[in-house]
Amino acid sequence: MTARADDAGVGYAWLFQAAIGVYAWMYLRLSLAVRRRQELEADAEAAAAVGPEVTARALRAVHALGITWAGFESRYLRPVQRLGFVPEDVFGAFAAMVDDPLVRKRMAELRAHPVETGRSPLDSHPPLARRLALIEARPAGPPKDVVEEGPLVADPSPVPRVQRRMLGETGLSATALSRTAWADLAAEAFAVELASLLLDAARDTDAARNPRVTARATLATVLGLLERGEQTALTRRLTDAPEPEEQLTEALYALTGQALSGAGRARWVLSWTQGYLLDCPRDPRGRLDELVAGAARDRTAVPALRGELARLGLDIEAPVPLALRTVAAPAGRTTPRRRTRSAPNLVVQELARQRTVAKVTMGALIVAGVVWGIALLGSDSSQPYPQSYRPGLPTAAASGYTPWPLSTDLVPTPRFSVEYPVPIITRPILRPTPDVFFRIHFVVAGDTLSHLACVYGTTVEDLQKLNRMGKRTDLAVGRMLWVPKEDQGSGIESTDCR
Repeated sequence: MTARADDAGVGYAWLFQAAIGVYAWMYLRLSLAVRRRQELEADAEAAAAVGPEVTARALRAVHALGITWAGFESRYLRPVQRLGFVPEDVFGAFAAMVDDPLVRKRMAELRAHPVETGRSPLDSHPPLARRLALIEARPAGPPKDVVEEGPLVADPSPVPRVQRRMLGETGLSATALSRTAWADLAAEAFAVELASLLLDAARDTDAARNPRVTARATLATVLGLLERGEQTALTRRLTDAPEPEEQLTEALYALTGQALSGAGRARWVLSWTQGYLLDCPRDPRGRLDELVAGAARDRTAVPALRGELARLGLDIEAPVPLALRTVAAPAGRTTPRRRTRSAPNLVVQELARQRTVAKVTMGALIVAGVVWGIALLGSDSSQPYPQSYRPGLPTAAASGYTPWPLSTDLVPTPRFSVEYPVPIITRPILRPTPDVFFRIHFVVAGDTLSHLACVYGTTVEDLQKLNRMGKRTDLAVGRMLWVPKEDQGSGIESTDCR
């Protein structure tokens, strides 16, 4: 078999990396268990100070407030910030959201039935249900006097700095707007995005039926597709989300409202629970919502929607404006990208530290391996031999020493031969060995046992026996082979052995 170049293994580096990885895994989980225990102890101290009822109520309130803030940030603040606009008072806008009756109702449900989803083994907090169970199981005890120390934040001056720091995390520049202007812009931006997506889907669907169609899609294009029963094809190009029929209804509502808004017949207003609502003075009863939902589901309901739009004075053939009229700026994609759930900051820092330690360790192991390899390759055979070797002593064959094959993991080296007297060691005789000195031959690509036997004037069987290869004939590039010293080719390939 011809010698081939195999990928060199990493060797012991993987062993060290595995050991360090197991240690880091155990350390992180043990340390997180200690942190959870400390938090439970802090809950117990809080319950002892103000009572279990107050502590549990505060914990439920913090949980509901955190979920509400996460919704405000991901659904309203960050999408509009990517468009280049933020409210002048971020926390004031959040307070307006909390004051909404529907939001307050939702927060009350979260306080009454706190639910945690998607917990990670790397979470440094104990499960909320366990914390509440332990707190509420404590005896109430006598009420204690609570000293009123004034407001939690006596000086509001740090609040703007916190807001600037929070908004600056994205690295995007944004224009600050008043709360009302920012709310109108947010509502309009959400509607513009859905409207543009539906128009794109309508254009692709229409082009699939008639490739010659190049005109820009309008509300009339969408209604025409729905009237011809193209709901399925339109929905397939619009979204792949669950419940696509609802997505189509929502997109048609956004497109219809944007057409009315562009014609000056209505305006968008922000809804903290629905995202946006259409304020149409000529449709006080909200009949337009029912007609849009019916047209999205049933082709026979499209003429009724056409009639209502005509009554409102809308030209459905006119282009739908896809710009933010509030600030006269184009609207980009406002839907937040799907992201994996992030771990707590402390855990992220700990994992980053572990990755750094692993990289440094791997670097040190690589440097040590390189130094070790250079030391082996640069060793000088002319140096004095070990104490066990003395000139005039019996040869290796007389002592019963059989040379062992050397490592095959060395870097491939050009073929050369060096004289190497074998030192005398005390080893039991395993098999007879020829009474000769040997040379070392480094295998290169293309070598075969038959070719080497010809070059060094021996046989394949002798080479296999000398190097303890058994019946194997495969050679790896870079392997050291023992070959007889009295070779006819002197270690140089001759034309007779080609």
